[in-house]
Amino acid sequence: MKKVVYLHGLESKQNCLKVHYLRDIGFEVLNPKMDYKDPNCFDETQKLIENFNPDLIIGSSMGGYFAWFMGKYFETPVILLNPALHSRSFEPVIDNWGCELASKVYLVTGKDDDVIDPSRTVKWLNENDKWDWNPNNHIVGKHGHRTPVSILETFFSYYPSLFPTEYVE
Repeated sequence: MKKVVYLHGLESKQNCLKVHYLRDIGFEVLNPKMDYKDPNCFDETQKLIENFNPDLIIGSSMGGYFAWFMGKYFETPVILLNPALHSRSFEPVIDNWGCELASKVYLVTGKDDDVIDPSRTVKWLNENDKWDWNPNNHIVGKHGHRTPVSILETFFSYYPSLFPTEYVE
């Protein structure tokens, strides 16, 4: 069974509909409760992920910011859903060690996102992740900042290699 970590956003809760969807399609999901303002959040999450040993890390908004770092640290592919790579309302405590490692980056943005500007996100990735980021790995949805489950369904239809092979309808 493929393992995925799902890191929710700043104002979101764990066990959202996307987590249920990921479990329903055959992933084993680690979905920790995130208190991004806690200075120990990054280190504690890093330990949880290390013990879980995921095949994929998905992060939404502030969770996408954490996922980007965690993917590089664990050399694990990441799916970033409207990630807060820029324009954060505060700076969480992040340990940058390991950022020079490789992680394939997939990006999903909502064209109507009024919280995190998707064009600035693409610009940020082009400037800060030249080795792992491929602009062809970008899906733009018709949604705002909150990513609907249907976008994950679309994502896995574009990138079936990331889909759990054990899944049978």
